[in-house]
Amino acid sequence: MQKSKLQFKIQKLFVDSDKFVGSDRKQGFTLIETMVALAIFSVSVVSLIVMTSQGVANVSLAKNKLIASYLAQEGIEVVRNNRDSFGFDSLNPDPLSGDLFYSTDNGYNNISDGSITPFKRKVTVNVVGEDEVKVSSEVKWVQGQGPGKSVTYSENLFNWQ
Repeated sequence: MQKSKLQFKIQKLFVDSDKFVGSDRKQGFTLIETMVALAIFSVSVVSLIVMTSQGVANVSLAKNKLIASYLAQEGIEVVRNNRDSFGFDSLNPDPLSGDLFYSTDNGYNNISDGSITPFKRKVTVNVVGEDEVKVSSEVKWVQGQGPGKSVTYSENLFNWQ
């Protein structure tokens, strides 16, 4: 029975590989294998640390954006409350600029401990018509090393009384 070429090559591979399976061969990792394994491990650890720090920064940004949204809505509510309490004429803007400003440039005090927060709010009231004003409330804050962030809400109020 004659062997095919494939069977002969496979048998030759097994015979040649038996030369290296002796008791005199040293077992273990080479320096190159070890360095490659350390490089792969280092890249994976660094990527996990970067992803974790970005996640923490995103959570902080979302928290501050939510607080700024509430403060901007509160600014509009303050003007609405003034209109409801003192009438529409209390919202008459400055005749020189045409605008009425409510501003908290010094920042907000934290309710729990009294510390100053990074948020600054500016509420502007612009006359649209005889019985209508546009209220814009903008809250700004600085977060991290990047440019300042801001949230702006606006609403039209009417003289309904």
